[in-house]
Formats: sequence, C-alpha cells, structure tokens
Amino acid sequence: MESGCLSIMGCGLMAKALTSCTPSMIISQIITKEITLGRPMLKINNMEIWKDIPGYEGMYQVSNLGNVKSLPRLLRNGYTTYMSKEKLLTPKIASTKYYFVKLCKNGEKSFAVHRLVMMAFAGVSNLDVNHKDLNKLNNNLENLEYCTRKQNVYHYEQHQIRSSKYIGVGFDKARNKWTAKYKKQGKTINLGRFDSEIDAYNKVKQYINAAPRLSN
Repeated sequence: MESGCLSIMGCGLMAKALTSCTPSMIISQIITKEITLGRPMLKINNMEIWKDIPGYEGMYQVSNLGNVKSLPRLLRNGYTTYMSKEKLLTPKIASTKYYFVKLCKNGEKSFAVHRLVMMAFAGVSNLDVNHKDLNKLNNNLENLEYCTRKQNVYHYEQHQIRSSKYIGVGFDKARNKWTAKYKKQGKTINLGRFDSEIDAYNKVKQYINAAPRLSN
C-alpha cells in the first residue's frame, strides 16, 4: 500500500493515514493524485474527468475535454500474451471536418470524438450532436449537446457567418479566422488568415496593388 497523507483502499479512505494530515495537504493530494473510484471508470486529474466508453468498458475512456485513451489490458500477439500500456489516442480530421478515432474490439471501428464524449457523459442516443460554438474541433463537453437534425441545421443557419462584404475575403469557421484570397488566371492564391475582416481585406488590396509589379 502506498504511504502518505492520503491512501485509498477500494472506495474508502484509511482513517489512520488522515490523522497526521492538514486540510491543505489532503486537498493537494486530491488535486495532484489520480483518484480511481472502484474499477477504472471515473478518474479525476486536474479537472479532467474520464469515463468508460459504452461498449468498450475497461478498454477505452474519453474525457470531458474531448481526449480519448486506451487502457492497460491483456493483449495477445500470436502465442504471446502481454499487458498493454495506457495510451492517449491521436485523433484525425475526417472529410466531414470532425475529429475521429479508431477503437479496436473484434476489429476496428471509427467514431467521431464528439459522439464518444456524449455517449459517455450524456448516454447513448441516435440524436445529432450539436457544437454550440460551431467549431467542429471543439469537443469539450460544455460545447456539446444532443438535438434533432432540424434543430442542428437551424442552429447552424442562425449562427453562420455569411460571406464578407469585401471581395476576396471569407471566414474559416473551424479556425475562427478571416481568410484572404486572390484569383489569378483561374487559380486561387491563399494570402493568409487574419483576426479581423478588415485586415484580411487590406491584405487582398496589398496583393492587388503589388500584382502588376510581381508579374514583371
């Protein structure tokens, strides 16, 4: 058993271990240590909460911040059995512009990360998952909610930033940036991303003014 101010046995605290601890020492231990309630189902570490993914209990967990990890478990490689290590999965961006990961259980299956977060923290549902801030890559639990397809489309249309009033300027919703582009001889030239619409437009004007000199 681990020695120190805070010891955990099953779901209870060892009373003897707490008698020599001050309240501040106990709070520090709770914040800096990972607390496991029973089996690896709910873990708290620096405000990041982990829960088992439904259907993959004991194999994979997802956090309220949108991270996904595989848990240590016995695996077989041919005739060899070994214990895998805990590993944070690296999500990829699908053609839909959402993060997704692959989970392995009797074969691989791809899941959108936002769907896994809602499955673990709000329950399994056939409803759509709405990103409240329209950022498809922000899978923080506070940014997600279940809704109908009609509600999802309505939310997008009501909050969608329309085309800029300036020629050559658009808006990148995923990165929350204004974009500057210039078309020349049928080809689109990307001039960068900017925090403000006017900065993007100034970049377009700057390129247009310099274009005759660049072509010489």
